[in-house]
Amino acid sequence: MKEKLLCLLFFVSFAFGQRAPSFTLNITDLSTPLNSGTYGLNSLILLEAVYNGKVDVSNPSEVTLRLNIWRDNVKKWAEASYLSAGSASNSLLFGYVVQRGDYSPEPLDAYRYDAIMGGTIEPEVGLCQTNSSGFLQCPALSTFLPPRDFTSLSKKTIFVYAVPPAIQEVSTLNAPNYYGIGQTVRIQIRFSAPVVVVRQRTPFNLVLNSDISFNLPIPASAKYVSGSGTSVLNFEYQILKGQYAFALNYNYFASLTDIVIRDATGANEADLTLPAPNVNQFGKAGLVADGIPPYPLVVSSSIAPGTVLVPGSRATVFVYFNEPINLENFGRIQLVLNIGAVTLTDFSNNQILSFTFTINATTQETNQLNYVGAYSLIPNGARVVDRAGNEGIFYLPPSNQELNLPSGVTYSPLGQQNIQVSRVGPRFLAVTASVRGAVVIGTSFQITVLLTQAVNVTNALPTNPALRLNDGGLALFTRVQSTPVSGLVFTYNVPANSTFFNSFLDIRGFEWNSDVTPIRSVGQVMLTPTGIDFNNPNLSIFAGIFFIRGT
Repeated sequence: MKEKLLCLLFFVSFAFGQRAPSFTLNITDLSTPLNSGTYGLNSLILLEAVYNGKVDVSNPSEVTLRLNIWRDNVKKWAEASYLSAGSASNSLLFGYVVQRGDYSPEPLDAYRYDAIMGGTIEPEVGLCQTNSSGFLQCPALSTFLPPRDFTSLSKKTIFVYAVPPAIQEVSTLNAPNYYGIGQTVRIQIRFSAPVVVVRQRTPFNLVLNSDISFNLPIPASAKYVSGSGTSVLNFEYQILKGQYAFALNYNYFASLTDIVIRDATGANEADLTLPAPNVNQFGKAGLVADGIPPYPLVVSSSIAPGTVLVPGSRATVFVYFNEPINLENFGRIQLVLNIGAVTLTDFSNNQILSFTFTINATTQETNQLNYVGAYSLIPNGARVVDRAGNEGIFYLPPSNQELNLPSGVTYSPLGQQNIQVSRVGPRFLAVTASVRGAVVIGTSFQITVLLTQAVNVTNALPTNPALRLNDGGLALFTRVQSTPVSGLVFTYNVPANSTFFNSFLDIRGFEWNSDVTPIRSVGQVMLTPTGIDFNNPNLSIFAGIFFIRGT
């Protein structure tokens, strides 16, 4: 056929002025080395346009082949770039790198009319002849493509799809609440299209922000469990001991790793960029991951530092926990102190266990009130549980070391409060008089015996108790209007006929019948008449009291 056409053209040319024969260079085929399939983002699409003769290409960087590829739902004739040199060749090779958003609703093809654009494509010079007029005459060049069904490309079914699935939302199936050790938080990641989990490291994790435990990092992550082939991937996070996050969320900078997820066609890897943590449903779900069981932070007391507790003294020691707690079997918990075990008496503050007790005559003494060790808090079947359901720890902090307490906790450790416990009864502390120096005979003055503890005096008589003085006289007890008192007051009436002028007055004895007139401390411990030796003739109680006659 080609030969006949050439012969015809040659005859016509010869018959009409003997012009050089010519013919049209047409694109006779469009082919590709690619296999049938769907090609995704960054894929290289190769197409070859074949002419029925050799052509030369000038300005090759401007030559393009228009393809039926859409982008972002808008029909856009994507332009494949010219790749091969093409000089003196009957084929032109084009390449196109698939861009994000590209897709072909129909099998890949090129534009039928003016398919090849730009640059300069001319018949190879060898196809040109000089006519009878001396002009060089070349074949015409067509830019039309044959119908697709008549090209090699029709034997391939090639689609372009470069719309990677993207993460649209991260959510949870859990209700707002506290979740404790061993409990599961279910997380879902929804994509814009179905996805397939192609490859994963076991387990594939969604890194979360729950990673602080007693100042030690314990990385938290949710394991992938299901969803491949759908638009929703399911993850589960089981809270481990030591993990805590007040507002559970994912770690935006290191969340999805060690995974390959593609779209349903397999042509595109999914875009694993997560939404900002503060805008997704998961981050606003009100989930608290509490993997830290409640534990005692400090053992302290409401007693003023330096206090000496004596029989009758009432005191409260309390155990302060790191968080609010619930308590089961309230009355069984005991705290073992170095003066004996005391039982829980109050739990009105849901973060404090209070132990109130009274010192008695049998209470063990100590120079420093404290608990005896780490296991001094004895549950006896009671349970401490926090809001997340974690069972509490009864292990107490070391009693002899400085504690690193959270900001705002001002309780001082019990062992640092210098609280003493003594069951010894009240004793004599000192003696004072209402006068000094010369005292006129026939007058009176008061003598006060100060005690180490306040006392109550029962059934007092004028001579019981009494003070025997070194002049032979007796200072009588002065009744008190209110009790308890911190001192015993005596009145001495100096006899008008006293002849005691040559010595200083002093006390020579404390006369007291405890059976008739009990003197007890607030804790009902009887007075111990020690502390001052009134019978010591060398001990001067007063500061130089002596008698004189009046003028």
